[in-house]
Amino acid sequence: DYLDNNPESMSVPVDYTNDVRVISSLDNFISINNAIDVDLYGQVNAESSGTRAISGAGGQLDFVLGAYLSKGGKSFICLSSTFFNKKTGQNESRIRPTLHPGSVVTDTRANTDYLVTEYGVARLKGLTAWERAEALINIAHPDFREQLIADAEKMGLWRKSRSVVFYSVLDGLEAGNVGCKLLVIIPTGAVSVDRTSGGNDSSSSRSEHKIFPFLPFGDKILTEW
Repeated sequence: DYLDNNPESMSVPVDYTNDVRVISSLDNFISINNAIDVDLYGQVNAESSGTRAISGAGGQLDFVLGAYLSKGGKSFICLSSTFFNKKTGQNESRIRPTLHPGSVVTDTRANTDYLVTEYGVARLKGLTAWERAEALINIAHPDFREQLIADAEKMGLWRKSRSVVFYSVLDGLEAGNVGCKLLVIIPTGAVSVDRTSGGNDSSSSRSEHKIFPFLPFGDKILTEW
């Protein structure tokens, strides 16, 4: 009786409920999905452990995309930072350098928006590969972070996150906020900047290098030079 002619209830097929266009038409839509593990690139596996099937895709990707496209919407992938491996008798990280061989990629790295563990939230959408790795390591279980950093270094991810130097070519650069007309981006160790002469020495890397977070062109920087 409750359902009969009740305008608050609706029964529709899955090609409607899981249609990205329908989901995204709902403002402030929030989707929350679980995952088995995720790698440092932001690829989400919610279906298998290696080649062993655990679940199907369901509508996870549909709701990940629909929520992201919704005005004010957000998509969350939530998982515990670790799981207990009965075969080894040890806790293992759900955040991995790469997914196990044969694991299914349910959500590609380009589609993953917010990822949540008990240690925090990482928004991955639009980040570079090394930024994704850093953000994910920050919410991994503390017991596994050092190993994940070591793995990221082997993969060429962590090293790149520490290799960009910003400096101004303006003469007479002094301490304080400086309106930069030009910012030059140099890999650390490739060029050394002498703070006194403004010259460069490609043969060595000196302590005068100053590393800044990314700034849009024309913004101001705070420097101790």
